[in-house]
Amino acid sequence: MITIKKVTLNVSDLDKLTVFYNEVIGLEIISQNSEQSLLGVDGEGLLELIKVNTTKNPKEAGLYHVAFLLPTKKAMGEKIKDFIDRQIGITGAADHGYSGALYLDDPEKNGIEIYYDKPVSEWNILEDGQIVGVTEPLDIQDVLEGVTDASKMFPKGTTIGHIHLSVLNLDETYGFYHDLLQMDLKYKFGKQAFFFADGLYHHHIGANTWNPMMVNKNSRQNLGLVGFELEVDEKTYSNNENRLIDNSGNLVVLKRKSS
Repeated sequence: MITIKKVTLNVSDLDKLTVFYNEVIGLEIISQNSEQSLLGVDGEGLLELIKVNTTKNPKEAGLYHVAFLLPTKKAMGEKIKDFIDRQIGITGAADHGYSGALYLDDPEKNGIEIYYDKPVSEWNILEDGQIVGVTEPLDIQDVLEGVTDASKMFPKGTTIGHIHLSVLNLDETYGFYHDLLQMDLKYKFGKQAFFFADGLYHHHIGANTWNPMMVNKNSRQNLGLVGFELEVDEKTYSNNENRLIDNSGNLVVLKRKSS
């Protein structure tokens, strides 16, 4: 089973971004110095911020959004209440059939999703294994039902559920994540977006061609996405290489599961 362990971003204003992900999003600061910060939940690093001296647009680096998965619907309601109480602006909220999600951007325009998964029994799973998603308005009142407390910080059990990429070529992306890393193609949104997952999940990796600024491979010197770590077992990926570059230039670091 593949899981996403950590995402790394290049940032211009390290202090500002560190405060944002801590104070607004709800990640704890695990370590911090003048060059980088590590933030996460319950002592486990989920997001690494690296200070760089560049003005290159982060949208050229290929991140559509990084998605933080809350462990329960109740936790989602507590986060929504926190955002309402503190008047935190969002860019969108959606019911995807298999999940409920909030969307917002950080101060340097990196996309963020905060979401919870619905029970698998409510997912639209086709006979061939595809998991079909929708984009409908999120019923905020339903998520808030029974919620009395707000939660500023992400609770224990929060993980990076998926990462959604802007890519140059979907066929080449398929070759990397399906053929090489052996993820299943869970849903194909025409010729615009593919969704990949390992095991019974709607997607660990999303990929789309919607970003007109994504015209070159990620140099990893831009602001924005550098890459991410995937935890894998040898059955999933048996090659010796553990630092790969995907077809859009993102660094994909493979971490072996401890036995």
